[in-house]
Amino acid sequence: MSKIDLHTHSTASDGTLAPEELVQLAATAGVTLLALTDHDTLDGLPAARDAAQASGVGFLPGVEISANWGPHSVHIVGLGFDCRSPSLDAFLKNQMLHRQSRAELIADRLARKGIEGALAGAVALAGGRVPGRAHFARYLIAEGQVADFPRAFKRYLGRGCSAYVPPAWPEMAEVIAEIHRAGGAAVLAHPCHYQMSTTWVRHLLEQFRAEQGDGVEVVTSGDDATRIEWLGQQAVANSLAGSIGSDFHAPGQWRHPGKIPGLPRGVESLWSRWDLDKTG
Repeated sequence: MSKIDLHTHSTASDGTLAPEELVQLAATAGVTLLALTDHDTLDGLPAARDAAQASGVGFLPGVEISANWGPHSVHIVGLGFDCRSPSLDAFLKNQMLHRQSRAELIADRLARKGIEGALAGAVALAGGRVPGRAHFARYLIAEGQVADFPRAFKRYLGRGCSAYVPPAWPEMAEVIAEIHRAGGAAVLAHPCHYQMSTTWVRHLLEQFRAEQGDGVEVVTSGDDATRIEWLGQQAVANSLAGSIGSDFHAPGQWRHPGKIPGLPRGVESLWSRWDLDKTG
């Protein structure tokens, strides 16, 4: 099992553990290098960095940014950037404005279905922050509207459903450029989780590299050994470094930090490209 995890979430976005609790979970599992990559926000990084230093865990600043690629929404993880970048700060604030607008529209559509109070409920579950679809799903479960996350998305929140609101994210090339502007590396997150055919995943990886992307998550929760091996081959073919990330959100959900496989043989690791003493 890998002791490196470069894709995790905390209560700063849609995770259920505070940044300090996430770091402690990782430290207990023996993780040696951790990145906190909350959605479109850096709010959890100071607390996570301090906790990592106290626990002896190596730490990389990170963020997961939503982007458009043609008709698809994809996620790009930024790692090792300058957290003080004014450009990145302004970019992420704009992302949050879009998230707020989208949340209001989702709540309005749920109200039309007779489900009142969704925005306030989702905001409360988000700890007062801008809620995402995961928070709305938790609200629907808490209200007894659905039994679990899959049903929340299948009935209300997924593409084509009654409360689905199409996103208006920036283009993939713009996100990659913004991460680079802040001095970071851009990594395509969980490429096999976008409901694309294998052929389209190949096209996505080719385009990601053509737009100067740095790496791809070869290992993430939900992928079996065959898929991991295939993604490793695609990383090599496209001269992309390999990354590892659990995409951890909550205890008992998917794999935990320290509990995911390592990179396949022959795949260059993303972290080998950095002087880790200069990150964070």
